[in-house]
Parts: sequence; structure tokens; C-alpha cells
Amino acid sequence: MRIYRDLAKAMDSIPIVDTHEHLIEGPFNLRKVIENSYVWWVVPGSGVKSSGYTKSEFQGLLEDRWWDLALERLKAVSNTAFFRHLLLAFKDLYDFDFTRPTREGAEKLSERIWLAYHNPGWYDTVVRDKAGVDIVLHDKYWVVGDISEPKSFYKPVIRLDSFLYGFNPTAKDHDGNTPYSFAERIGYQVSNFDEYLGLIDEFFERGMGKGIGPASSDIQPAVALKCASAYDRPLSFGWPSKEEAEDAFARLWRWNESSGAGGTSSPSSSFPDSSSPTTQFPPDQVRKFQDYVFQYAVKRAIEYDLPIQIHTGLASLNGSNPVNLWSLIKAYPEGKFILLHGGYPWTSEAGAMAASFENVYVDLCWIPVISPEGARRALSEWIEVIPSNRILWGGDAWSPEALYGSARMAKDVVTQVLSQKVGEGYLSMTEAVDLGERIFRDNALALFSKIRP
Repeated sequence: MRIYRDLAKAMDSIPIVDTHEHLIEGPFNLRKVIENSYVWWVVPGSGVKSSGYTKSEFQGLLEDRWWDLALERLKAVSNTAFFRHLLLAFKDLYDFDFTRPTREGAEKLSERIWLAYHNPGWYDTVVRDKAGVDIVLHDKYWVVGDISEPKSFYKPVIRLDSFLYGFNPTAKDHDGNTPYSFAERIGYQVSNFDEYLGLIDEFFERGMGKGIGPASSDIQPAVALKCASAYDRPLSFGWPSKEEAEDAFARLWRWNESSGAGGTSSPSSSFPDSSSPTTQFPPDQVRKFQDYVFQYAVKRAIEYDLPIQIHTGLASLNGSNPVNLWSLIKAYPEGKFILLHGGYPWTSEAGAMAASFENVYVDLCWIPVISPEGARRALSEWIEVIPSNRILWGGDAWSPEALYGSARMAKDVVTQVLSQKVGEGYLSMTEAVDLGERIFRDNALALFSKIRP
């Protein structure tokens, strides 16, 4: 126990460089915290009434109906880590036990949260003082190409995904984004494939500090490129020629769902709501376009010295095993590739990738709030197979409360694993503390060089 206590104290003293967040603006109440959490990612079963709603439909419900359904869902998923990490935040930050969700309890807890945000500094207090986060790498995916940040300790990460769907003005990524919203904001027109590649060039140029609006003090250069295409397609990227990609772009731009041809709407057209962004288009042509565009972006990221964060694992499971990236990573030894979420549930494969390539990093991001046990197994194995300078951590949350709970769980996971290694004699106490500092801070500072002053 003493080893654990000493290590826990050491972990709590580390000013964390958090490699991955999606933090939205406050203030918050309980409903806003829950709606912007992973509780909705759990499939509770057909017997739970709220399982019949999409997230957007559920968010549109009036308060009484929302809580009637939400409490039923919360009770069904209350055993999951997606809910338990929120409980840690509610207890530590608001001195409230919400283990057994009730409407009365929800109202009391919500009032405490809401009142806390009457203090304008509460948001930062939770993130920086309570969670111990010094720097946040911020993936603000909902505005394509936007690098403006509300806080100086947020460092922007630019999201590539929408540019894999620029083959047609009606196509969108899984978040409903299109590159043509970015093009419209900067006054850029696309009429052919070379101009589309030029739009990607603009995306990188503006991401490196120019921005997409009037110059202001909140503009900072991007520190990384993020790709979450594993939600939409397999991670196995092919090698089409530019001519093949250009031909695919021309065909797909004219594609119309009803006739398979024609249709020349402009990039400013309205976009249909679809959870399967490419199902209406011929998949062979989509793959040629996407594979070329992705590799074009990888080359640009390398030119700008931007590490590339790739969502691996829990997503579209039929293609998100990190081993699918083998050929791509082998082809770009000068790139820096981060396997976000450590490929969970394929954490051993992620470890093998990092052991095989010196330019591959594994990120514990999200795993502790998916499964603390899974995170412990992964980290214990990674310590044995991966150099200590290539393991990272990020929270992957939308609210300060979820970030706090994620950090609490992650610190506990790391402390438990390091304690075991010390107890077994695998690591000395000094080595364990050093490794914790690397995971929570030093490795990120070394990898994401642009976050340094």
C-alpha cells in the first residue's frame, strides 16, 4: 500500500499534458454533462425505452420526458466505466453521491453544478487545479479548420476527416462535416481535383497560424493532425495514382443517387443528414479518392512537422485494428503516428506496432473510461514491450467533469500498474516515477514540439 500511496502522490504532482480533448463551452448543468458524455455510447438493450431515440432526438426532448428516459438508461448502464468516471467527478467536485440515479437526486446535483459555474473561474479550476491538467490538445472537430481557442492553455489539433468526403458536395463525414464549409469561409472555389488539393494545402497553411477569420490573440498554430476515419471506413489505405484519384473525384462529383450520374450542385448546397456518409456512392471510387487524399495529407503533415493522431480500435470494428496501418506507417518512416485509444480492444497489436516502428506512439487516451481493467492490462504489457518515451495519455472528454473523472481513472490505472511493477521488482521506485512523468507530461512535450513556447 505504501508503494501505491507514494506513487499516487507523485502522479498527482505532475502538470499533465493532456493529448486529446473535445471540451465545449460552459456553463454546465447535469443534463448537459450527461448529454455530452459516453453514456450514450453504451447500447443498453431493447428493453430500455430511451434506446429507441437517436442522440439528436433525445437532446430535443423536454425536461420531464428527458429525465424519465435518461434515468432509465443511467440505471441500465450504471455499472459501466462510462458512467462510473462521472460518479467520481460528482463526488469529488460537488460532494454528491449519484450512484443510484433518481429524479430528486438529479435535481439537487444539477443545481450544485449550475451554481458552481456562477463562478467564472470554475471551468479552469476543475480542469487545471482539480484534474491537474497544464496543457490541453484540443480537437474542436465541429468547426473545420478552426484554430481559434477560448483558453491559452488549449493547443489546437486540426481534424482531417471531412476532407476525405470532398468528392461530392452532398457527402459528409460521421460528424456531419464537409470541407466546403471551410472553403466557403475562406472564399475558396473548387472546380477540379487540383483545386481540391489546393484546398487541403490551404487547410494546412491556415492551420499553422493564419486561421480562418480575422487575426486575434486567440490564434495559435496547430500542434497535431487528427484523423478519426475509423468510424467511417477501414484503416487499410491503398496506393492509387493521382490519375486514378482525379478520375474518381470527377465521377463522384457528378454522382447522383437516383441516376448515378449528373448533378452539379455547388459546395454551398445544403447537406443531407446521414449516418453512413458514403453508402450512396460507388465504394471503389470513394476508396481511390480517400486513399490518395489521406496520403496527400500525411505528406503535408510531415512537411509541417505535425504528429498524426489516428483513431484506432473502438469504432467501426471491422476495419479499425491498428495493424491495418502497417503498410502506411512503413511507407512514411519520417512521419509521427499516434495510435489513439491504443487500438482497444487490440491493445496488444498496438503495442506490437509501436515495438516494430520507432515512429509509432500509443496513447492510453479513453481506455481507462472504457475499461480500467483493459487499461491496466494494456499499460502493463506496453511497459514491457515499448520504449518508455512512446506512451501518452489524453482524456477525450467534452466537459470539465468528464475530464476530471477521466484523469482520476487514468492516474489510478497508471499508479496501480507501476505499483505492481515495483512490487515485483521489475521497476525501481525511481524508474516508476520517471515513467509516470513521461506518460503524463514529458513524452507529449517531446513529441508535440509546437506546444513548447
